[in-house]
Amino acid sequence: MDQDYSALRQRDIAQLLYANSYPGLFISSLASWVLAFGFPPQSVPLSKAQWWYLMFGLMALRLLISHYWKRRLQQEPSCAPCAIRHFAIGLLLTALMWSFFCLYYYQGASLPQLTSSIIVVAAMAGGGANVLSGHCGLSLAYCFILLCPYSLLLLGSALPHEHLLGGLGLFFCGILLYTAKQSADFTRDAIALKHQHERLLVELEEKVANRTREIYLLSNRDPLTGLLNRGAFLESLRALLQWHNVRQTALAVLFVDLDGFKKINDTLGHDLGDLALQEVAKRLREQTDSVQIGRWGGDEFILALPYTSLPALKQFVARLIARLNEPIAAQGHSLTLGATVGTALFPDHGVTAQGLIQLADMAMYEQKRQAPGQLGLFNDVLAEQIRREHKLRSRLEEAVARRELLLSYQPLVTASSERVMGVEALLRWQLDGEEITPDVFIPLAEQSGQIRGLGHWVLQQACHFAQHHLPSDLALCVNVSVVQMEDVAFVDLLTQILADSGLPPARLHLEITESLLASDPELLPQKLRQLHDLGLRICIDDFGTGYSSLSMMQDLAVDLVKIDRSFVGNMESSGRVIIKAVMQMADSFGHLVVAEGVESSTQAQALKALGVHYLQGFYYAQPLGEHSLLEYLARPAAEPVITPLD
Repeated sequence: MDQDYSALRQRDIAQLLYANSYPGLFISSLASWVLAFGFPPQSVPLSKAQWWYLMFGLMALRLLISHYWKRRLQQEPSCAPCAIRHFAIGLLLTALMWSFFCLYYYQGASLPQLTSSIIVVAAMAGGGANVLSGHCGLSLAYCFILLCPYSLLLLGSALPHEHLLGGLGLFFCGILLYTAKQSADFTRDAIALKHQHERLLVELEEKVANRTREIYLLSNRDPLTGLLNRGAFLESLRALLQWHNVRQTALAVLFVDLDGFKKINDTLGHDLGDLALQEVAKRLREQTDSVQIGRWGGDEFILALPYTSLPALKQFVARLIARLNEPIAAQGHSLTLGATVGTALFPDHGVTAQGLIQLADMAMYEQKRQAPGQLGLFNDVLAEQIRREHKLRSRLEEAVARRELLLSYQPLVTASSERVMGVEALLRWQLDGEEITPDVFIPLAEQSGQIRGLGHWVLQQACHFAQHHLPSDLALCVNVSVVQMEDVAFVDLLTQILADSGLPPARLHLEITESLLASDPELLPQKLRQLHDLGLRICIDDFGTGYSSLSMMQDLAVDLVKIDRSFVGNMESSGRVIIKAVMQMADSFGHLVVAEGVESSTQAQALKALGVHYLQGFYYAQPLGEHSLLEYLARPAAEPVITPLD
C-alpha cells in the first residue's frame, strides 16, 4: 500500500510541475530578452546576446521535454520519477543561468540595470515558490539560487544603493524560502488528503460492490437451493431467447414437477423436505453448463437448454428423470421422489418467455394427469385447448350483456312422498349455439376472477325468480364458489340481494363444495356462522369426494350434506357402503342428507331404504327452464310439499 501511495504521489508531483511549465518558460524567455536587449551593452567578454541565445535554447529544450513528459505521463504514470529528474535538471540550469547573468554582468551595470535584475529574479523566485510547491526541494533550491548569491554580492558593495538592494533581496529571499516551505507543505498535505480520499472511495466502492452482489444474490437467487428465482429466470430466459432468435437456433423450456414431495413434507417434516429440494437442485446443476436452471416455486423447477433434435432432447430428459428418481439419503432416511416434465420448444411453440413457461407447465400437468414420471411434450391438442380457453375467457366477460347465460332449475323431492321441496339453480351458457357446461367455464371464471360477477348475477336472478314466481314454501338452492366465499364483502352482498328481492333468508340454501372446507379452516367457520345467523341454510355439496375432518364438520354451521352422484351410480359396489357411512355421520351431527344423480327407480328405492331424506336426479326431472319448471310444478302429481329442514 505504501509503495502504491508513493508511486501515486510521484505521479501527481510530476503532473503538477509540468502543468505549469509552459507559462513559466514563456515568462523566463520574455524576461531574459528584456534584460539582454533592454539596456546598453557592457564591455564584458561574453555579450548579453550570447547569454540570451543560451537561455532561449535552454527554454526551447525544456519546452520539448515538457511536451514529451506530459504526454508520456498520461500513458505511463510509473515514469514519474524520471520525469521529475528531467524537470529538476532543466529548472536548476535555468536558475543557474539567471544567477550567472546577475553575477557576471554586475560589474559596470547602471542602477536601473541592477534594480531591474533584482526585481526580475525576485519575481521569478516568487513565482517559483508557488508554481514549484509540489516539490519542496526544487522550490527552495530555485529561490535560493536566484536570489541569495546576487543579494549577498550587492550586500557586500560599498555603494549605499547596492547595499540596500542586496539587503532587500536577501530579506525577500528569506521570506520566499519560508513561503515556499509552507506552500510545499500545504501541497504535500493536499496530495496526501487526495489519495486518502481516493483510498476511502475505493474501499467504499468495494463495499458497495460487495453489498450489490449480496443484494443481487438475495433478489435473484432462491435462498434454499441457490438456483435462480422466478424473476431472475424469466429475465435470463428472455435474454436467451433473443440470443437464439438472432442465431436462429432452437431452445427447449422444461417444467419439472416433483412427484411424492408433498408426502415427504407431510409425513417427515419440512426440514427433510428442504434437504430433498437442495439435493434435487444439486442434481439439476450436474447437467451440462449450457442449461439454465431456476426454482419456480415449491417443488417446481424450470430449465432452459439448447437442443439439436427431439430424440436428443428426449434422451436428456430421460437421464434427468432417472437421476431424480434415485433415492436421497437424508438424516437416516431414504427419500424417494419422482419427476414429471413438461416441455415447450422455441420457436415451434412460442417466442416469449412467459408463454413458453406456461405451455411447458400445461404439458407437465397434462402428462401428470395421464402418466406421471415421464416427459410430456406440448402438442397441437394442448394448443387447441389453450385457444379454446382463451376464447371462452374473452367471451365470458360479455356473456351477461349478450344474454348468453341462463338459469335452469332442477327439483329436489322428499324421499318419503316424492314431492318437490325445493329447486337447485343451475347456470348454463349458450355460446354460438353450443352449450358450454359448468365443468368447463366455472373453473375458467374462478381463475380469472369473473366468478364473483357471475355468482352475484346468479344470486340476483334466482332470488328474484324464486320470490316472484315460485310457491312461497319452496326452497332455493344456489351453488357458491370458493372465490365468492373468500370475498370479504360476500355476506354484505348477499344481504343486499335478499333485501332487494324480498326472498326470506330461510328459503335460500347455499351449496358449498367439500373442497372449500380445506381452503381456510379459520375464516370459513366464522363466515358460515354469519350466514347461518342471517337465517340461510348451508349444504355441503359433493360430500365424500374432497376433504373434511370430523372435528371441522362438528364446528361448522351446516344443515345438509349432498352425496355425490358418483356414489349413487356405484351403489351396486362400494357406493352403498359409503352412503351408509355418510348417513351415520350426518345422523350423528344432526344433518339432513340429499342424494343427487338419481336416474332409476332402483336407485331411488335403495336410497329410501338407507334413510336418505331428499332425492335429486333425472329420474324425477331434468334441469328445466323457468316456464318448463312452472308447468312441472303445476302438475297435480308434483304438488310441492315442504318438510322442515331443521
